[in-house]
Amino acid sequence: MPTFPSPLLNYSRLTAMVCLVVMAAPVAMAAPVEDLALAYGSPFVFIAEVAIQPQVPQVTNAAPGMPTTFALTAGNLPDGLILSAITGTITGTPTVGGHWDATIRVTNGNRTATAQVSFTVTPAVD
Repeated sequence: MPTFPSPLLNYSRLTAMVCLVVMAAPVAMAAPVEDLALAYGSPFVFIAEVAIQPQVPQVTNAAPGMPTTFALTAGNLPDGLILSAITGTITGTPTVGGHWDATIRVTNGNRTATAQVSFTVTPAVD
């Protein structure tokens, strides 16, 4: 039987190289995290002294199981309206006419997003 001088054709070395390749662990790739987003149906137009329909925010890409909170970070809501810190829903009855702008922030785990909201309340008709 002829012998070959090449070490690559040595059966034991070839087997060892193949085993190393086969046993290598795959590298896991992390899925990209989508940005957290917050939206309301703003601009809002309401009538003073008339209860509003609850204004529910749209929060997208929130991480399941992470705490989510809402806060008014700039501006004001019309007198008589409140923002739920737990759900982000705006409810109540505006009491006076005018115009208001506000910024609402949602926090989900360690991520945040903001939405600019605008309110116009027309005076009640007697």
